[in-house]
Amino acid sequence: MLTRQFIVFALLLLLLSLEFGVLAGADVGADVLIIDFFSCDRFGVALDYFPLETTVYFNISLRNLASDPKNVTINVSVLDVTSVPIGLDELNTIIPQNATEQYIMSVFIPKWARLGYATAYASVFVEGTLVDGESTQFYIGPTDLAPPVINFLSPENVTYESNSVPLVFTVDERPYWMGYSLNYQENVTVRRNSTLTRLVHGQYNIIVYVNDSSGNMGFSQVYFTILLIHDIAVTDLQCSPLKILIGELVNISVSVQNEGTINETFSVSIYANTTIIETLTVTNLSVGDNSTLGFAWNTTGMKRGNHTMSAYAAPVLGETDTGDNTLVDGTVALRCPGDLNNDGVVDIADVILVTAVYRSKCGDPEYRLVSDVIEDCIIDIADVVAVTTHYRETC
Repeated sequence: MLTRQFIVFALLLLLLSLEFGVLAGADVGADVLIIDFFSCDRFGVALDYFPLETTVYFNISLRNLASDPKNVTINVSVLDVTSVPIGLDELNTIIPQNATEQYIMSVFIPKWARLGYATAYASVFVEGTLVDGESTQFYIGPTDLAPPVINFLSPENVTYESNSVPLVFTVDERPYWMGYSLNYQENVTVRRNSTLTRLVHGQYNIIVYVNDSSGNMGFSQVYFTILLIHDIAVTDLQCSPLKILIGELVNISVSVQNEGTINETFSVSIYANTTIIETLTVTNLSVGDNSTLGFAWNTTGMKRGNHTMSAYAAPVLGETDTGDNTLVDGTVALRCPGDLNNDGVVDIADVILVTAVYRSKCGDPEYRLVSDVIEDCIIDIADVVAVTTHYRETC
């Protein structure tokens, strides 16, 4: 282990090289320059106060102006307020051509260092020649024995109807490390406020731990409850048209709503009587939001007659209120082409329904909509053909 006297001697030699060597570096041309140099925390964020028996970090940026890589040695030495050397750090690296690189270096502050403003010197050597130097100051304070004080802003000791809760807290000093434990599980490291996600129904305990640079540990805890409500509902069902020939399309619109406290993904099915028509999926429907789905029912192959329409949203996991998951609303009447009296067969009775009011128009006393097969407001040969084309067909 190096003695204090040896460290002091080495630092004095370094300072002499800094004082007299810069000129030598200038003679050969300095291709590597110090762009920035300041005291910081271990993440490189500027900081200028450090207690005794803690580590002071330095953020140093170098620029290589040359067209070839440079082998560089960086020395950082620290003198306390009385100009007594208290520590040094050295780093050997290669800086690519025409590049700027950033490095974090460090020096431990011994307990015998004097309180007050200390000075750090950065010296850059290229192949043994000092090419640039810089200095910065920071304050050495008394030994820190007090743990960090943590103040919870979120979560609070309340019930949350969500599966995610913000984790927000303040600390009365700059932390060295922060983390939390949820329900006494393994610690999770954090660097800033975050969010607790994927929470399930139940009670929780969270403990936040904070270490300062002096090794003091502070902690704070809070209890909270998650109450998740799973509830979806079918709110509207519309069909158009309500009367149609077999083989044609019915357009169906269904509205659903998330009435719970958590985003939901679920399926919605359409039925004609007990026959399922189509199933679609609603993905990640937000709390309180509505979604409208469009279905197209191809009636080919269906039986004639009235069909009761219904929409069904499959219950999501944990849902208890399922009474509004089904909505029955509306009847669609399917009839066979040409079967005007809807008796299941196209025969002379259907033809008479047309010919009996032949040439009548909308507004005439004898005009009947059922006889206007092509619905052009006049009963003529086109309507007769529309019926006789299907003569003797049954359905």
